[in-house]
Amino acid sequence: MAGERCDPDTVQFFQKTFDDVFREENRIRVLDNYWMTETGSPIAANDVFGNACVKPGSTGRPVCGWNVELVDEHAGTVVQGQQMSDFSEENKSSSLSVAVRLPLPPGAMPSLYNADERFVETYLRNFKTPDVDSRKYTHFLTGDAGKLDENFYLHIMSRLDDLINCAGHRLSTGAMEAAIIKLPEVVECAVVGLEDKFKGAVPVAYVVVIPGKLGDINNSGKNTVIESGKLLATKVRRAVREAVGAQAVVEHVIVVSCLPKTRSGKTLRKCLRRLVNGEADAQVPGTIEDVNAIEVAREAARRACIDTKSGSR
Repeated sequence: MAGERCDPDTVQFFQKTFDDVFREENRIRVLDNYWMTETGSPIAANDVFGNACVKPGSTGRPVCGWNVELVDEHAGTVVQGQQMSDFSEENKSSSLSVAVRLPLPPGAMPSLYNADERFVETYLRNFKTPDVDSRKYTHFLTGDAGKLDENFYLHIMSRLDDLINCAGHRLSTGAMEAAIIKLPEVVECAVVGLEDKFKGAVPVAYVVVIPGKLGDINNSGKNTVIESGKLLATKVRRAVREAVGAQAVVEHVIVVSCLPKTRSGKTLRKCLRRLVNGEADAQVPGTIEDVNAIEVAREAARRACIDTKSGSR
């Protein structure tokens, strides 16, 4: 799978499955890594030789040559020593922008073809640091939100444009999804923001449940839409509240038989976000695995009392 955050439960499930099949001497380790097409090689990765522990949910430590730092885009500063252990129960959902201090190592993109100015506008930033830097640009911005833990393992939580600004709180969709996926009924999920005139945006959760848990799901072998049960919605809201905080209140829980994805397994959250906000053009990419999944999501949103034409609730 590519382009999607690997949650801890998935890593642990496959590791246990492999451990049950293979002997210790032939053990297969489940490893994650983090990179972009633009970087040409992994920014962070786990030790393939097994000399360091694997932390489920983390992409590993920064690779040699990649000086990864967390930055606060709003303040325009590098956050020194920001660690996951610093986050209180009320601030669990907070994530910062993942950036790489320049210069980039060999193999990374030098620019965009015939578009040097667009490359600068899209990727390069200048963040204030304690040490005075005379360069015009100091960092390459990845566009992802994440955290560094006490052992400098990198945890990618979501894309920056997937963060939900709800009543002044920047909520990580990755943190909310990690809480929802722990429910025994849930197979996979995606959280997007629904525009709200009072709060700015509120979380909406698309959820795929285990067949048989909520009635007859996908019985005919085709994509079908089912009503979300009140009990499941209550469980989802409770799980998110306990894991992320009281500020994270899931407004709608929409149960579907599938999520729209690319052929490589990346969930099309931007399409889902445009659908729930009533935008006529969902901007479906050509790499989508099943184009019918978009209509499944649109119909499910309508059934959940979200007017996908006006964006009102």
